[in-house]
Amino acid sequence: MWETTTGEQMFLKSVTMQGFKSFANRTKIELDETTTAIVGPNGSGKSNITDAITWVLGESSAKNLRGSKMEDVIFSGTDSKKPLGMAEVTIVFDNSDKSLNVDYSEVSVTRRMYRSLESEFLINNKKCRLKDIKELFMDTGIGKDGYSVIGQGKIESVLSSKPEDRRNIFEEAAGISKYKYKKIQSRNKLLKTEENLIRIEDILSEIEVQEQNLKVQAEKAEAYLKDYEELKIYDINFSCKDMKKREEDLLNKVKELEVLKSDSDKILSKREELSKNLEEIQEKLEDLKEESESSNEKLNSHKEDFDKLNLEINLDEEKINSLKRDIERIGFENGSLDKDLLSARESIGKIEKDREVLNSSKEEILEKLNAKEDLIRNLEADFKNLEDLGNLNFENKNKVKNEIENIKFKSETLEDIIEEKNNRKSNLDKSIENLRENQTEFEKIIDRENLELKNLRDKLEKDDQDFEKTKEDLLRLDDENKKLESNLIERRNEGNEILARLKILENMESNYEGYNRTVKSFMNFSSKNNIFKDSLYGPVAEKFYVEKDFERAISVALGSMSQNIIVSSTKDTSEMLKILENNKMGRATFLPLDRVSGSRVSVNSKEEGMVGLACDLIKFDEVFKGIFYNLLGRVIIADNFKNASRISKKHKLKVVTLKGEVFNPSGAITGGSLNNYNSSFILRKNEITDFQNKFKILQGQLKKLEAEKAEVEKKISNLNDFAGSYMEKRNSLSLKINEIESNIYKNKNDNELNSQYLNKYVREREELEENIKADISSLEDNRIQIESKKKLLEELLAEVDSGDRLEELSKEIEGLKNEKIEIQLLERENREKILYKSREVERIKSEISSIEEKLENNKKILEESQANIEVKTKSNEENKKSLEEIRESIESLNLKLEEVKRDLDEKNKAYLDKREELSNLKEKSLIISSEIEKTELKIEMNRNKISSEVDRLKEDYDIQDYHDFIDDNLVDLKEGTLRRLKKKVRDYGEVNISSIEEYKLVKERCDFYTSQRDDLIKSKEEIKSILSKLDHEMKKLFNEAMEEISGNFTEIFKILFNGGRAEISIEGDVLESGIEIKASPPGKRLQSLSLLSGGERSLTAVALLFALLKYRPASFCILDEIDAALDDANIKRYADYLLTLEGIQFIIITHRKLTMEIAKTMYGVTMEEKGISKLFSVKLKD
Repeated sequence: MWETTTGEQMFLKSVTMQGFKSFANRTKIELDETTTAIVGPNGSGKSNITDAITWVLGESSAKNLRGSKMEDVIFSGTDSKKPLGMAEVTIVFDNSDKSLNVDYSEVSVTRRMYRSLESEFLINNKKCRLKDIKELFMDTGIGKDGYSVIGQGKIESVLSSKPEDRRNIFEEAAGISKYKYKKIQSRNKLLKTEENLIRIEDILSEIEVQEQNLKVQAEKAEAYLKDYEELKIYDINFSCKDMKKREEDLLNKVKELEVLKSDSDKILSKREELSKNLEEIQEKLEDLKEESESSNEKLNSHKEDFDKLNLEINLDEEKINSLKRDIERIGFENGSLDKDLLSARESIGKIEKDREVLNSSKEEILEKLNAKEDLIRNLEADFKNLEDLGNLNFENKNKVKNEIENIKFKSETLEDIIEEKNNRKSNLDKSIENLRENQTEFEKIIDRENLELKNLRDKLEKDDQDFEKTKEDLLRLDDENKKLESNLIERRNEGNEILARLKILENMESNYEGYNRTVKSFMNFSSKNNIFKDSLYGPVAEKFYVEKDFERAISVALGSMSQNIIVSSTKDTSEMLKILENNKMGRATFLPLDRVSGSRVSVNSKEEGMVGLACDLIKFDEVFKGIFYNLLGRVIIADNFKNASRISKKHKLKVVTLKGEVFNPSGAITGGSLNNYNSSFILRKNEITDFQNKFKILQGQLKKLEAEKAEVEKKISNLNDFAGSYMEKRNSLSLKINEIESNIYKNKNDNELNSQYLNKYVREREELEENIKADISSLEDNRIQIESKKKLLEELLAEVDSGDRLEELSKEIEGLKNEKIEIQLLERENREKILYKSREVERIKSEISSIEEKLENNKKILEESQANIEVKTKSNEENKKSLEEIRESIESLNLKLEEVKRDLDEKNKAYLDKREELSNLKEKSLIISSEIEKTELKIEMNRNKISSEVDRLKEDYDIQDYHDFIDDNLVDLKEGTLRRLKKKVRDYGEVNISSIEEYKLVKERCDFYTSQRDDLIKSKEEIKSILSKLDHEMKKLFNEAMEEISGNFTEIFKILFNGGRAEISIEGDVLESGIEIKASPPGKRLQSLSLLSGGERSLTAVALLFALLKYRPASFCILDEIDAALDDANIKRYADYLLTLEGIQFIIITHRKLTMEIAKTMYGVTMEEKGISKLFSVKLKD
């Protein structure tokens, strides 16, 4: 049990906050050694002080700090104050008793966090890790998992948690956290040890198999080396004997070659002379051929002109005859027309005379008719008057008077009617004038609207045409877009294929596929272990670029040297060789930059057949200049075998053809089929570059296609927009056209209606005028009637008798009427005759006009025909002259052509003779050349055989100079013995020479890993022993602690509840099982905590806290409103018991007066400014 002491103990001196939650400004709280109370209204920020202390002690859960994210701990601003960018909290401990394991009497712990979520932790202003802070407070009860900070609801959560989740707080109180931490570390170490042991067992099992295989291979390799050495000596001496014979044969062939070359030179000089003669003859032949062709062309041209002119003369003669016939025909036609014209004019004269006679008769008849009508009218008037007079009597006198009065009244009425009709006529005149103005206006409007309608229809037609074109463009662009899409897909697929192939090649390159086992193993080992980063450049093949045309030549020129490894210095090479040796990787050749150097030989690269120096045909970094000049500076690349042979003789350097044939300085030639062993990685490197270039080009093409596609899609979009606007525009135009058509129709109807009214008013006016005339005439008749009636009245008054006179007048009137009818019939007949004569005159005049017109036309045709005959006759004469001249030219050209043909035949004969002679010389030259080539080939073959034999010996036995191995004692050398030795060596099959060294290395590794395995087994047992001891110690400490804490809990529970009972129990494994808490307030049975009331649960929680503090007092304890659910009686007991706990500094956040009373220092938290907490302190008297 922990005893409380009266001596000075560690306590929390102060808390400083800045930018933490509501504490925007720097706020420092000086804490009393014993009890400090913090009070304030809800929401003032009291609990933020608890959060600040929890946060600085390492809390990393935003939820436990009453936030949604960790950034919420930084002051977020108010309406008047901006948000801050950092939160900082510092707590200072008095560590005089050295409770904390640091050599300072005062310890400050600081935590800062920025809005970027970067955090800083400091102990005494020195940066540290969160882990360091946790370890500092381990097993002190202080920390985020301890019981020194009891925030709102934390003790409740301990009571409410599952039994398994309550262990942390009890383990902290029991002081086994350090042991638990060590146990976790030991378990991790045990796991790593077991993993290492499994790994070493796997390695050992592999190495043991490898050791057995290598042992057999090493024994075989040693026997092989012995037999191989014997074969090497015998083979070299046998080959030297053969080469000596070939050299003697070579000298004889060279002499033969010189004689053949001399003969060849003589023939060549004679051939050159003949060739010159042939060229001269050929030039003359060409000139003659050109002259012949030119003459033929002229002859053909003249013949064409002759035929053309002849045809033209015949045509002109036919045209002249045709024109003469036309003139004759027109002459006959004009004679006939003149007769018709004369006859027509005579007819008109006769008809005119008849018309004059008829017209004069017409006037006489009309005069007679008018005279008869006047006479009849007068007699009828007289008859009527007389009849009226004869019928009247005296009694009718008054009646006549009345009639006179009536007629007068009628006349007056007529005068009024005429005045009214004149007024109406005047109104009609105005209406007609208005209607005519309207008609003019309507016609203007209709014309204007018709024009507008025409313009709109033209525009609509144009728009329709544009739309049709747009549809065609859309279809075309759509096809183009589909093609572009198809191309894009093809290009993307092609790109994906290239990328896939590139990835495979790059993987092969990064894994050094194609290189020999040693190079591959070493490069992969260096890369994997990240060693020699600055000194290892890599294989030669990786460090240059060669064009495809020269790949084979450069590959052959380098040979196995392409797998040599370039390094920076000799010192680094030593380390690398050790790795090869230690890891049994085999042998490799290194090229240190500080040792390997070279220079390029000076040759004329423009020499025939020379492609260039090998080092000039590749591209490499300047740093590798010495390496590549050393490897390729004295190697020439030639275009073919023949030129390579000549260049090799001349410069005595190694020459390689583009096909891969090698001419060594010694004379040896190497060639034949070539495997891809050496060239595969060089080819791969170039292939990667090609693929990368192809991919770049493809990317460019893709961008171009995408740009083109975007452009096409933009055009399609624009055309679609146009099509959309077109329909809208077309509808608008159609509506406008319909509207104008409707207006035109309406205006036409209105105009028609206006015309109808106008016509109606005009007719009405005309009728009115006629009526007025009729009324005036009636008025005049009335006046005449009045005068007549007055006469009648006077005659009645005179009583005159008129009976006889009436009968006489009636007979006279009847006779006159009959005469009038006869005259009318005569007038009608005369009128019809005149009409007929007029029509006949018009007809004849029309015929005369037609005849005159035809005569005029015939006159013009006659004039033109005469002119044409003159022109054609003149042209014909000229053409005949030209025809004669052409005939003479043709005869002259025919003579010249015969002469040229004779010369041409002579020259051709001379040319053929010379050609035959030249052909014979060529044949002789070819025979000699063939002999020279055969001899040169034999010489070359001998040299090649000697050179290839030397190269074979060097390659087969890896020697520089075979003369070092010549043994004069070996005289009787037989081919059968050599074959037997070769068979013996060949029968060994594949021999791993490096297995001898590898076996030694593997044996050493096997021994090393065996000792490692034994050490790990021992270490595993030791860790298990430590874990067992830790478990035993933790069980002992935890059991003791739990026994005492349970006793304290039972005791304090009774004090706080004034009776009752409570217990803490563990079921199962002490270190793993959950902790069960049961409580029974007075008068209730023992039950689970979940069944207690809120106040009972809070007081039980306080009892548990005090039990923990009594067992292991924390240096300070923060109690945040844990008394909120207690009544005054329980608060009193809670406060009284709290005072009995000496040596513990209490920081109490409360609203309860009884709790405040026990505090020595009190702080008030308020929010003077909204959203910002402010602190006030009060020192209380004892």
